[in-house]
Amino acid sequence: WHLCPVYPREFFETAAAEAAGIEADLIAFTGDLFDDLRCLEWLPSTLGTLSAPQGAWFILGNHDSWHDHE
Repeated sequence: WHLCPVYPREFFETAAAEAAGIEADLIAFTGDLFDDLRCLEWLPSTLGTLSAPQGAWFILGNHDSWHDHE
């Protein structure tokens, strides 16, 4: 995802809406969710809209490790 303000929030919301239309059993995010923590507030309207019967899981990537996660 690389959430960053280089692209408008609506870009990521549209991508999430497209992904939500796919009937997946499981959603896995394999890192690099954020490039800029100013986009943290975008989570509810983007990745937060996705769900699957077996859950939505994520791991942190090297871009995510640049930020304090406490």
